[in-house]
Amino acid sequence: MSNSKLSIDWLAGFYEGDGYPHSGRSFGLHVCQKDREVLDIIQNTYNGKVYAFKNYSDWQLFGKPAVDLALNLIEHMHHPGKIEQLKKSLIIKGHIEPRSEEERIQVAEHKKKTQTYYKTYHERHKEEQQARLKKHYDENKEKYAINNKTRYEKRKEEAKQIREYMKQHPELVEALKNEVSNL
Repeated sequence: MSNSKLSIDWLAGFYEGDGYPHSGRSFGLHVCQKDREVLDIIQNTYNGKVYAFKNYSDWQLFGKPAVDLALNLIEHMHHPGKIEQLKKSLIIKGHIEPRSEEERIQVAEHKKKTQTYYKTYHERHKEEQQARLKKHYDENKEKYAINNKTRYEKRKEEAKQIREYMKQHPELVEALKNEVSNL
């Protein structure tokens, strides 16, 4: 079975049973199964990726290929609830136009809620990251100060050695000057 290709009708029926749209920022399709072999065949036929977890595997497809496949699936699906779920996800992600004023309101509310969630999420994590960095700096500032001082002293010593070498070998310095002036 690993070399076979799957028809869109078969995938539509399989998706109605075990598939769902991705609920994150971008549009995607998922199909979960305990049997990875079927998902590998879906991947070979329709692209995407299969991820193996402890008790199941998950086929995922995102972006324009997922939108194109979803629009094709809708034409071959029979379960009204699954068709509506997929259409609603496509509408919310802006891939198809809302059919009614109620859907427009739902899309606007969803976008507002999503934007608020991500803004809050990023603000919270930014504050947490800044706090972690401050704590790390406070815990290690003496070490950083020592490292900076050590680097400064090391560079100062290297410069001193270079000056001494130049004094001991003025002919090399003169040759280098001539070479640079000829460039």
